[in-house]
Amino acid sequence: MSLLKGKKELINPYSYSIFLFFAYVGLSRGALLLLPLRLHKNWMIYLDIAILSIFFLYAFIPLLGIN
Repeated sequence: MSLLKGKKELINPYSYSIFLFFAYVGLSRGALLLLPLRLHKNWMIYLDIAILSIFFLYAFIPLLGIN
């Protein structure tokens, strides 16, 4: 909630990357749901999975202590 309210002081320094990860997931799933089925292409889904995987690693690997 502090990210949405624009507060600068955060408990977790990785909050921005985690928030952006979940924002991307929500927006991409919403966009894919709104597209008609005839416009869904396999490459779009594979590209979304690739971007999601990279973004997941970027957001959550620092929390695991793997650098």
